[in-house]
Amino acid sequence: MSNGYNYADDNDPGVAYAGSWTQITKTGPYANSLHQTTQSGAGATIHFTGNLGRVFGSVPACDPSVHQEFVIVAIFLDDVSVAQVMQPCGTAARDNVMFYDSGTLSGGNQPHKLSAVNQLANCLPFQFSAFSWGVDSATAATATRIVAAPIYSIPPTTGVLSIIAIQGSSGSINRSMRGSSTISSGTSLAADSSPSSSSVQFVTVNGIVTSMVIAPAATGSGDNQGRSLSPSTGLIVGCIMGVLLFVILLILLLNFCRRRRNRLHATTQPSNADAITPFRLTESANNPSTGFPSRSRCCPTTSQILSFHTRR
Repeated sequence: MSNGYNYADDNDPGVAYAGSWTQITKTGPYANSLHQTTQSGAGATIHFTGNLGRVFGSVPACDPSVHQEFVIVAIFLDDVSVAQVMQPCGTAARDNVMFYDSGTLSGGNQPHKLSAVNQLANCLPFQFSAFSWGVDSATAATATRIVAAPIYSIPPTTGVLSIIAIQGSSGSINRSMRGSSTISSGTSLAADSSPSSSSVQFVTVNGIVTSMVIAPAATGSGDNQGRSLSPSTGLIVGCIMGVLLFVILLILLLNFCRRRRNRLHATTQPSNADAITPFRLTESANNPSTGFPSRSRCCPTTSQILSFHTRR
């Protein structure tokens, strides 16, 4: 393995290990040697000067038809998380697998720190093989450094972690693997977790999936939250139309009440009122001098009184 890159295998004194590691000898990997670990958080680190870096390792064999398993490794560049890599196992072991390639970094020939950290406990071991680095002078002046992405912090626990419908351009996986994990923000990746919590990029070689890079999905913070808090145009227009409709209905109701009141008032008025004729006494019944009724009609005369007493 040359191609103009500098290599440091797993036994190089420049490689610093953290956590529990075991050295194994195997034909196939770079320098026929590997360091492997099943401890979550165990990592290998190297300091180099260049403008790109790579991480190589091996993936053990398994039986995917029975239980699909993965090797999950977090990559840090200059103490910044840049990738979360998943390597699926297969019926045959794979050596010299490129877990990470930084691409050309900006700034040309600069000192960097590259680390690979195992993320699952008591599962498939992370078998580290070598670091490589170099300088591409033709593109170093115009290259852009890769964007850092958050990683998952996985405690050393056991259980079942389900990965459901991880889709990409090369197909999909609907399997589960051993292990239990949590994201550093506290969100649990438990059994039957939603695939919307992360996005997966497949890396293929000759049509065969060799690795997958996971990046957390958007959380709706920042500008998205600002847009969600602002009222929509449709809501404003709907409120205005509702107010106008209410005013129109109120005007129609008031007009109906006014017309009904006028009709009721008109029906209570008499259409043809009869004139009241006052009672008048006849002139012959009244005394023309006094205006009182005549005594001949009202009182007996003196002769009538005397005649009454005589008859008695």
